[in-house]
Amino acid sequence: VNILRELGGKSAMQKLIASAKESGVPLYFDGINCFAYDSGILQGFVGFIDAARYTTREQVKLLPYDIITYQTSDWLDPFYLVRPEYAKENASNLINKLKELGAEGVAFRDIGYLLSADYNPKDLTTREETKAMNIETMKEAKAAGQEVVIRIGNDYALPYADLITDMDMTGLSYSLLDQNVPFYPIALHGLKDYTGEPINLASDSVEQFLQCVESGAGLNYTFMAEDTKILQDTLHSGYYAAYYGSWKDSAIETVTRYQTEMEGLNQQKIVDHELRPSGVAVTTYEDGSKVYVNYSEQMRRVDGVTIPARDYTVERGTAE
Repeated sequence: VNILRELGGKSAMQKLIASAKESGVPLYFDGINCFAYDSGILQGFVGFIDAARYTTREQVKLLPYDIITYQTSDWLDPFYLVRPEYAKENASNLINKLKELGAEGVAFRDIGYLLSADYNPKDLTTREETKAMNIETMKEAKAAGQEVVIRIGNDYALPYADLITDMDMTGLSYSLLDQNVPFYPIALHGLKDYTGEPINLASDSVEQFLQCVESGAGLNYTFMAEDTKILQDTLHSGYYAAYYGSWKDSAIETVTRYQTEMEGLNQQKIVDHELRPSGVAVTTYEDGSKVYVNYSEQMRRVDGVTIPARDYTVERGTAE
């Protein structure tokens, strides 16, 4: 693991870790382990040796897709899916480096979410074997005293994850369904901490926030200190709404209200969930508390409770 001088090097990373600990803020370092650019023989990854293979023995060479044309962006540099053994080695390197620096945790962007095989006939690795490797990687992190964060989250990774981010709250958007029920978050609530996708980067930030309220998820934001104008004409336009200065007041207000009104519910199981015809979802917790989420553009009154348009209302229970 080489820490870039442009980011301040090792000393700056150690200062960041120390500052987070002093402030009581959990800090997890994010790693991509299952993909790599062809960096050349001197930089550790060589596609011919380290890339996974299709059943045709070809290297798994990938290109991003253009979200406008749905065609491959062949003007960009390709990247590779790496062999499962190589991904495990990458993850071990990250875990060991973070342990050396005294970091609190590791965040796996792909391990615990993606599960791929390698069909190289000389060294076949099935998806089941890859799953076992991923479990060993997460066990290794726990044994090193690291907390583990995963994205989206496959069920085999749940016993080892302390936090799940970017959880899918609605399922596949192209499915022909009349209604979506957030079954997976409901099943995990009170057992694991989880968040939805970043609210400020969602196509509809209010809708994303309301989905988090409905499923009892934590609130997820992605921020940067620089004005996002610097990202114009770059390949990072997906962070168009990440400037903290634009979100500071509303984010603080939203998070403060959410923490106050939902206090204690994150430790409880969800015992009931209803979708009312009026566009209101009702989530019930162990202590009898009910959270009413109004997705419609009109104020609604359900069970004698008034819910403003595109907002939510919490009715606290009395059970002990």
